[in-house]
Amino acid sequence: MRTQKAVMTAWMFARHPRQIFYGWWVSLAGTGLAAYTDGIGFWGFSNFFAAMVRHFGWSQALAGIGPSLQRLESGITAPLTGYLVDRYGARKILIVGYFVSGGGCMLMSQIENIWQYYGVFIVFAFGLSAGSFMVTAAAVNAWFRRFRGRANGIMIVGPGMSGLLAGVWAWIIPEFGWRSVLFGAGVGFWVVGMLLIPLIRNRPQDYGMEPDGGEAPEEQTAPSSRANILPEANFTLRDVLRSRGYWQYVIASALLGGSWSIITFEALILQKNGFSKEFIAFMFAWQTSSSIPIRVIAGTIADYVDKRVVLAVGITVQGIAIVLIPMSTIPWLTILAGFLLGSAIGSQSSVRLALQAEYWGLAIFGRVAGIQQGLASLPAIMSPVAIGWLYDQTDSYVIGFVIVAAILSLSVPLTLTVTRPR
Repeated sequence: MRTQKAVMTAWMFARHPRQIFYGWWVSLAGTGLAAYTDGIGFWGFSNFFAAMVRHFGWSQALAGIGPSLQRLESGITAPLTGYLVDRYGARKILIVGYFVSGGGCMLMSQIENIWQYYGVFIVFAFGLSAGSFMVTAAAVNAWFRRFRGRANGIMIVGPGMSGLLAGVWAWIIPEFGWRSVLFGAGVGFWVVGMLLIPLIRNRPQDYGMEPDGGEAPEEQTAPSSRANILPEANFTLRDVLRSRGYWQYVIASALLGGSWSIITFEALILQKNGFSKEFIAFMFAWQTSSSIPIRVIAGTIADYVDKRVVLAVGITVQGIAIVLIPMSTIPWLTILAGFLLGSAIGSQSSVRLALQAEYWGLAIFGRVAGIQQGLASLPAIMSPVAIGWLYDQTDSYVIGFVIVAAILSLSVPLTLTVTRPR
């Protein structure tokens, strides 16, 4: 076994220049995986959602049940996924996730009624959960300590790039039809998975290395004079579940969950506000790609300042953005709101992953993140249906998202006062 690890270590250094620590390649592979997953399952799905609503003539409340089922299923399976990541490693779970996600896309391209839509969404949701960047983050966090914030920031560039893919869907769905494009996207899951998942390695110690580039273990635990790093956490799951700070963090995440519905309804919102398909395609590409520098900058800042403060700023900006988007019929204001939304979501993602590893440790990272995702999914489950129902009643998206923003604001003080177990 040691010989095999030594050979693997030599192969990695022979394949990549010695000055580049392999952990950065893990982070970059995560970038590509996150770009594709979010380009279909998150930012990009709004285009497929709008196309299916138009094709079948469903009410938005009924159609909104699909994303709600996705979040319900993800919420139920997230703790199990987290346990499996801790038990078997991120790489094996990603393989399953990408295989199921691809099949889910292909099945959804063949649906003929809303019941099939609901059923396939459950399958698709399992794949997205197992193939998400939260799974990849378990590997990325294991490869870094001092540079954990910026490593996650680089990985979270992927969801920023996914907006470019969302823009592509907005262009080609009217030309080729949502069924053909969605089937092709499913094939893409398998191709991207085969290319990038083999680059994911679960932890550096398996290959004779240490986090951050081969430093000695005693150097890893010493606080940096420059970085804002707490001593490495080594808590049991029981310690974490008994701590007030963790449940405060879960509640703050839950209050944030309802705001994700802006992504589901965004294409429909922009259409209602009178924007062309070309502008909608531009918006999806713009609001994510323009946030790419912010994602890396926020992760880097979080290596030097309190991560809770960075998160609180991102949450505040997100609340502003989700109100501006449905209210605005002016192009420049909509463009500004898109930049704020993409930057807010991107900055939080990288910092949140680093904070979870720092506050509760790596040994139980998957389970802690899975439980948090599962319980925090409840508002995300209810929000699409509620917003769709409010739209059906009022012919307006503004009321629903003003309510969501007000709820979201409550998570700011909760985030700022999160503590880890003593």
